[in-house]
Amino acid sequence: MVNVTVIVALIAAIAAIISPLITAYIQRKSALEIKQLDIIYKDKAETYKAFSNAFGKLNQNIFLDPQNDFVSISYQAMLFSNSACRNEILKLINLVDSGKEYADNDLKKQFSKCVELLCIDLEDTNS
Repeated sequence: MVNVTVIVALIAAIAAIISPLITAYIQRKSALEIKQLDIIYKDKAETYKAFSNAFGKLNQNIFLDPQNDFVSISYQAMLFSNSACRNEILKLINLVDSGKEYADNDLKKQFSKCVELLCIDLEDTNS
């Protein structure tokens, strides 16, 4: 009959061999997830910064280029953002498309609302 001590020793040996492999796998997986989140965070931050800069350029020129750039960058920001942000960005795009002046209070309030939601979204990404 097999001695219990031998069985316990075999189980301990197998565990000693397998546990470092499992630990390494878990650590690699966590490091990859953290790296992916870091990349997403950086991409979001750059896009949201471009969104803010494009809005600021709306008052610099009466031609369509700043407006087209703003709308294009707004759509990029919408790709990264959550649904609440997307809805508010769409409202802002509609205000810009309707011909509202840059100095218009409704336009500035809507932009502020967008920035606030984008900041929250960015913080949620980082946590």
